[in-house]
Amino acid sequence: VEDIYLTLRQYQVRVPSDDDLERDKLMQKARDFEDNQLSGALEHITAVKQEAVDSSIVKAQEIDEKMAQFAEDLMKGNIVDEDAISSTPEVIEELLAIGENIKKNADRSDQLSDYFQQFETEPYEFQEVENAKNLYMLKLQLWETVEQWEGSRKNWYTAEFPKAIK
Repeated sequence: VEDIYLTLRQYQVRVPSDDDLERDKLMQKARDFEDNQLSGALEHITAVKQEAVDSSIVKAQEIDEKMAQFAEDLMKGNIVDEDAISSTPEVIEELLAIGENIKKNADRSDQLSDYFQQFETEPYEFQEVENAKNLYMLKLQLWETVEQWEGSRKNWYTAEFPKAIK
């Protein structure tokens, strides 16, 4: 608005006094808004941002705890029982179920890391996410190898001798 009036004065266009009064009222309202509303809005934005950061930290801690539990689950039960070799498909099924949960939580941890970047705050250091993912991959690879070995062994014992050589 101010630029328009400056341009009109520059070209020596006469502005009616009513328009001058309206411009003054409008400028006063703009100054009042800047003085009163903007500072309150900035405080509100800062408070909401901090709440979101705090909430994200709590969620990140929960993910870390869940991942620690998944890593613990990978170290017990049929997954580490050598007698479970006879029931390899069930063990792999159990591993895949745990792996699905690990993937969901790992994706969520990536999402939270992106949030911390957007909030321009120090990112949360996930302690257990990579550990659980790596442990899962090792266990899955081991049991898939066992399954492959068992399949080859069964084939060896059940195939006719000349076919087994091929």
